[in-house]
Amino acid sequence: MNKLFELLFVSSFKGVGKKTIHRKFIDAIWRCDNITDLIETYLPMIRSFTSSEIIQARDSAQRQIEELEKTQGVSAITCFDERYPETVKALGDSAPIILYTKGDETSLNGKNIAVVGTRKPSDHTAAVERNLVGKIIDLSGSTIVSGLALGCDYIAHETALNKKGKTVAVLPSGVENVTPSQHSKLAEQIVVSGGCLVSEYKIHAPAVRGTFVERDSLIAALSETTVVAECGVNSGTMHTVGAAVKLKRKIACYMPADFSKGSYEGNLYMIQGMGAIPLKNNEDLKFII
Repeated sequence: MNKLFELLFVSSFKGVGKKTIHRKFIDAIWRCDNITDLIETYLPMIRSFTSSEIIQARDSAQRQIEELEKTQGVSAITCFDERYPETVKALGDSAPIILYTKGDETSLNGKNIAVVGTRKPSDHTAAVERNLVGKIIDLSGSTIVSGLALGCDYIAHETALNKKGKTVAVLPSGVENVTPSQHSKLAEQIVVSGGCLVSEYKIHAPAVRGTFVERDSLIAALSETTVVAECGVNSGTMHTVGAAVKLKRKIACYMPADFSKGSYEGNLYMIQGMGAIPLKNNEDLKFII
């Protein structure tokens, strides 16, 4: 039960986002036999749309289907599919209605650990993070999930690749519009190595304000544990941490012996105020894997 066309159709209406679809349209889409049945039987019971709006939405859905079919290596997983990650359903009506993937999507359903942090880690943090990610892979074989951003995200993906492990990059843009663009080569390496790119946005969609926060929530949802290498209290990393806390997932962060070796105010805040597991050394990894 894919229902991709129907989901693209309703999401093409102005003002209809994923929360509205979850709350008002999902049951109708599940019950309908085809797009005509949805338009003629169920749509009028939900909201009044003009003929012009319906034609435009249908055309938009058709264009997206055609674009997807001609884009090699990209797949769409709808919230009706068995392939849709169970962990992501925990986001409720904030869960993506469609996930676009490039690469081995089975990585989305395995034992995943997110590793995130500041875009400007200290040299000390970079070395510690490489060691932690390497040990996580050695000890558990977990897939490393991150956001392909500068700094800690890049280090997490790169280390996983160097260790011949799997890694998933969650994008704030479409999977065919890698953000940031300077990480396009890294994205290719992730796919070739058996990992996966994933996004809830149209395959060529640009990153815009708001998509980064949604990306961070998806990172947390895909992962059993979120590990923070380094961040400040007001860092964007805290969006991922906050989402993990709401989802009742484990959070952990590096606890340095010397706080002068980086900007660890966020790490300390998570340990003291959010119940994060402190990772002082490799031995502490037993608490998260």
